[in-house]
Amino acid sequence: MWLQLACADADRTPAPELEVGIGFVAAEQPVRDSAIEQHHATVSVGDGGEDHVTWWAGVRTVEAQLEDGLPGDPTIRFPTATTSHPQLAFLNGATWLVARATRGGLVGGPLDEAAVAFGEGERSHPDVAGFGDGVLVAAGGVDGLVVEALGRDGRSRKTAELPYQWSRGGTPAIRAVADGWRVVWAEGDLVARSGVRAAYLDAAGALREEPEWVADWAPFDDDARPALATGPSGEAIAWRQGSRGEAWLELRDLEGTVVARHALHTDEPAGRPALAAMDDTLFVAWEQQRSDGWVVRLQARDLATGEVLGPAVQVSTPSGIPGRPAVAVDASGRGVVSWETTSDLEGVTAVWVRAFALQE
Repeated sequence: MWLQLACADADRTPAPELEVGIGFVAAEQPVRDSAIEQHHATVSVGDGGEDHVTWWAGVRTVEAQLEDGLPGDPTIRFPTATTSHPQLAFLNGATWLVARATRGGLVGGPLDEAAVAFGEGERSHPDVAGFGDGVLVAAGGVDGLVVEALGRDGRSRKTAELPYQWSRGGTPAIRAVADGWRVVWAEGDLVARSGVRAAYLDAAGALREEPEWVADWAPFDDDARPALATGPSGEAIAWRQGSRGEAWLELRDLEGTVVARHALHTDEPAGRPALAAMDDTLFVAWEQQRSDGWVVRLQARDLATGEVLGPAVQVSTPSGIPGRPAVAVDASGRGVVSWETTSDLEGVTAVWVRAFALQE
């Protein structure tokens, strides 16, 4: 089966006899015009159109609900705390928001409930996956990756701590698999090398087996930003090797055996990837550097093999900075992409979104 990704500004001819298409619901939209720098946007897609975008503005986490792809009025979340690097996910019938507290630990919970502070010590770049009626939260610590369970009752407990082999690590991604959870994260030695490691967690959220290296390279790169998606047939891991202008996508089966590895870069440098899965359809968004600036591209692939299901399309207009994309999709094929770009207001960094949907 082929997928056609279509948008109004696409300048390429689709392959003939494509069976399924993806259409953008609306033009690209800024979430807010502000003189404050806006960074690290993430998106979630939920039941009944409960779609949200969140981002980091100054020392605050800001969130807005999307309706037909258009962002509503922004809301400052965690107003009594200074926070950064928020992460959204629709899990267990609720939209969960977790962010790094800049004075230590984490803060978060379902959007419709009071947020709680949890965890201790330095944390960075959290990610979340469903766990019982709550979530598992993975975040980089000083000496290792820390995984904590947070319930809807506001109680938390540490389930695993995965020590770094090198001197620095973080930027994790965590997703559910058949018998537990899969987590990936970046590491570096601050001097010469960088890499991506991965591990499986058991049903209790504890480490099931020793972590493995997915990739390592030279020189040091402090922004590998690995991404992860899981589905019925296996998993996809993607990461950036920024010093080379490369981005890679690796497919693995249910046992963790590598099936294929694909380059997202071509003769044009590529940057940070983002992944989301709908059953065995994988959505890949990534940064691409062109002669006229950075753009975000979106493509559909088969999760089992990585086979391309349609041409990559340009989501954003060219910008002077990389896009740092995020993507989310629900079981019906509704999805949202977010990214950063240079705004018209004093040249500050701003967050944009664009919604898409499968078209039979």
